[in-house]
Order: sequence, then structure tokens, then C-alpha cells
Amino acid sequence: MKQWTYLVSAVFVGVFSATAAGRTVSIDLPGLIGPIPYPGGKTEAFDFGRSFEAIADVRFRCSGTITPGLGCGDGVERPVFPYFDWPAQIEAYMDSDPGFWTVFIGPYDGSFTEEKSFKKHFGANWDLLLDGQGELRLNLAHAIMIGGHRLEAASASITEAELIVEVSGPKVLSPNGGEFLPGEIEYEIKWSDCGGCEVCPHSYVVEYSTDGGAEWSAVTPGSVSNTCSYTWSVPVLDSNQCVVRVTDASDPNCGDASDNSFHIYECREVYYDDLNGDCYMDFLDFCILAEGWTGSADDFYDLSDLVEDWSSCGNPYDPLCGQ
Repeated sequence: MKQWTYLVSAVFVGVFSATAAGRTVSIDLPGLIGPIPYPGGKTEAFDFGRSFEAIADVRFRCSGTITPGLGCGDGVERPVFPYFDWPAQIEAYMDSDPGFWTVFIGPYDGSFTEEKSFKKHFGANWDLLLDGQGELRLNLAHAIMIGGHRLEAASASITEAELIVEVSGPKVLSPNGGEFLPGEIEYEIKWSDCGGCEVCPHSYVVEYSTDGGAEWSAVTPGSVSNTCSYTWSVPVLDSNQCVVRVTDASDPNCGDASDNSFHIYECREVYYDDLNGDCYMDFLDFCILAEGWTGSADDFYDLSDLVEDWSSCGNPYDPLCGQ
């Protein structure tokens, strides 16, 4: 049975910045339930049923009972000799590489619950797990030899086992800072929320702010589902502190915003030869004119106007405008 929980993380610095608030995805590992054979251990393949855009951390959680089998008596009594006061050890390995997990249990009989992050082998990353599939192996530590004699091996039984992956939530791709957007244009807001997917698998709320994130207004009428983009009719206004935010519709704290602010501006001047309506007279307008060129008198008039206004613009926030 797969379970979903959510991890919230947001940091605000300066006017506005935010780290993507991700989600924690967990999956039960029923194949590891029961006694752990010694030697040999247990192995179970897993599939989260989805791919991941990025993985921040992988943890293993297990509960059970253990008898270290070391010392005198049944392990409950304190050993006669101090060097018998030795804990039992459970080891978990993720596909041999990149991760391993080790906990010491004991040294006396009892129940336990342990949750730890995997350690990465030699600087490896979690790219091997981005497809959401892998294999986990659970072992008991080897029997301890003292004076050439093999002591009683530990025994353990697992009652719960769960793999936990901290993954990214939706991440804004554009506008992500520095863009100049004239009012009234159609602009495609883009985000990602999966590894290599063309369709993001959740429902999302898209919002924008013109004051660096102090207040937010809706871009989407409610939420949009199974998409990684939304065509936005940019409002007519003037601000150089604009940001866009995309959040998971099921949890408004799971999301991301533009890394830096962008500009929305109202053209200070309207040019007849601004053929794409971006408030600039440049090669984009020339390309539009050339594509539809028929050699008519109107075309020559348009070309004359374009040459006359070449490199002009009405953007109040672009210091290079008109240079």
C-alpha cells in the first residue's frame, strides 16, 4: 500500500525568494516482514509507480524485535564479561550503490523502531532512483568470533518496513526572474513536477504577485490538472517586483515560486509597427513583416515605419530600451 505525506519548506530572503517545498513519498515493503534469515537476509524489489524530478533524501524505517544472542542467559541478563556486552546490528543496502543503512540494536532483548537516512557511497547521488524503482536488501550482522569461538548469532523479526523518499514538489521554470512582460500579452507559465514527464501528474494552483510575494492574485480560475503549463493573459500594470507561484492544489504549502522577480509593464507609447505587441521595435517585428511580405504598398509603408522607429520601445523598466 502506497502512502503520501507532505513536507513543507519555504524560505523568504530579501524581497522574495523561495525554495521548492516538496513532498515525502513512502512505500511499504511487505517482503521484508518476518524473521531475518542469518546468513542471507532478505531482499525486496520496489516500484513507487512514478518517476522523480529530484531526490533530496532517502530513508528506511523499520520496527521489530531482536535478541542479540550475545553474553550469558537469553540476552536479557547483563553479561558476565564486559566484552560480551555487544549490540546486534541490522544493515540495509539500496541496490548495493548508492546507499547503505546501518543501525545497532540491543545489546538486550526488546522491541525497536528505527528511522535513518541512507549514507551515500563515495559521493554517489540518487540518480539511480529517479525512475522510482530499485531493490533493498536487509541483513543481520555477522556472528562475532571471540577466541576462535563463534558466539550465538543474533535473531530479529521485522513487523513494519517502509522506504521514504523526499522528492521535489512543483518547480517554476518560467517566468523565473528577469523577464520583461508587457501587459495584455499571452504568456505561457511553465513548471515541472516529475522526472522527464510531459504531463505533470497532480492538480495545481497558479498565482502571481506584483509586490514581491506580500499579496497574491489568482492566475488560474481554481486549479489545473495533468499539465505542466498554463497560458496567462498578463494584466496591464507596472511593477518590477512580480513573481509567479505554483502550488499543489491538495496542499498549498507544497510548491515553488519564481527564483527572482520579473517585470510587467504597460507600454508608454503605442507603435503602429510593433507587430508582435511586445513594446519593442526589433528583429522580431521585422521577421513578422518579412514572413507576410507581399510587396504591396502597405508592406512598404510598414517597412518605412519600422525603420523610422527601429530600436524604440515603451518599456519604463528596461534601462537599455531605445539604446
